[in-house]
Amino acid sequence: MYRLITLFAFIALLTSCSSYNSSNASLASLTRTEFLLQPEYRVYHESLQKTSIYFQVKTGNLLYTRSTKNNEFAAQLNLNIKVFQESNDGKKQTLIYQDSSLFVDYDNGLKNQYLIGKFEMPIAAGSDYLLKLTISDKNRNASNDEYITIRKKDRYLEQAILPVSKESMAPVIAPKLNRQDTIILQKKWKNDRPLFGWFIPNTFKAPPPPFMSDQKFNSEFGKAKRINLHLTSNDVYAIAPGDTGGIYIFQHDTSEVGFKLPYFPNGFPEITNYKMMADAMIYICSKDEYQKIQISDNKRLAIENFWIKQCGSKDRARRIIREYFNRVEKANKYFTNYKEGWKTDRGMIYVIFGPPNTANKRSNYETWAYGREANMTNLSFSFRNIPNLITENNYLLDRGIGYRQIWYTAVDTWRGGRVFNY
Repeated sequence: MYRLITLFAFIALLTSCSSYNSSNASLASLTRTEFLLQPEYRVYHESLQKTSIYFQVKTGNLLYTRSTKNNEFAAQLNLNIKVFQESNDGKKQTLIYQDSSLFVDYDNGLKNQYLIGKFEMPIAAGSDYLLKLTISDKNRNASNDEYITIRKKDRYLEQAILPVSKESMAPVIAPKLNRQDTIILQKKWKNDRPLFGWFIPNTFKAPPPPFMSDQKFNSEFGKAKRINLHLTSNDVYAIAPGDTGGIYIFQHDTSEVGFKLPYFPNGFPEITNYKMMADAMIYICSKDEYQKIQISDNKRLAIENFWIKQCGSKDRARRIIREYFNRVEKANKYFTNYKEGWKTDRGMIYVIFGPPNTANKRSNYETWAYGREANMTNLSFSFRNIPNLITENNYLLDRGIGYRQIWYTAVDTWRGGRVFNY
């Protein structure tokens, strides 16, 4: 269920020219001080001169309080937006727009609703921009920063299409579909050329351990099937997912980064069935153990027996199962691109090692650090963004044999019935 909150941000041009260096952007939502507001965003270019930012937040992630017994319970959500224009070398951004909005949502007693908001901004084509969006739960006195690149310099299709639910007509902000969804694709900007679509079944594999090379990505898209789009008007296309999970890709031609709609099982990013649980155990099972669970007719029993054997008791197994799959679900929320988040390099590291103590992002890579600052035994992982025609969110780990020992230590810790934290 959705409650639509339209927040029109008519942002005034600043007379001063503050600057921002993207190398200092902290990935606060990943670290151990994470704030669990978990907003989701979608950029949509309405025209050459206007861009909208859609966002959604689950009401269950907000804190509802009341000042007196006579008042209603209410949440207060503050949204602060800053837009920076990139320099020609991409190393510096100058602040050109900013605005802030506050809204109050009253508790209606219904759980797990989505609050949907919209910012409209006068962003002109011909340049790329960096958007810093800060959402604050004022009742918690906590906030979440998000950095989004607004692409209006070239023919970037990803932000030129808005998916809308045919049933509710609400915008689909989360970058995924569920099986019951029928989606309408709205396309107002760059509407002079027809789209064609592809569907790639979800046969994507989990990555190998960080000390091993990974060369499988070139073959991950070999099973694409061309699909026909149902044209309902000059700017609207309708699609209905089938029974097979995978990813829909829409393009004008194969030379551009397409618009993507990953299609996952109902309930994703949560783990909602034993098949999903069994798949995500690949990081802590031997090859024979994993195969045995996969072919089992009773995956629930196979999973339980594995963990009880490793942990030594049902109580410890129950706790480890909860912790392990909680990390899997968070990896899905944070890192999903064309495949489930736990199957990505960043998701693998997050599941086994947990959230980093610090995580910093630069223009094309991220660095995660574990352990105390300035400690010689610190552990770090670097991920480089290697875009392809499927996604620009393709962060691949800088792998090395030096990770072998710590990887096996972490896996053995899990298999010994203990949660691993570096």
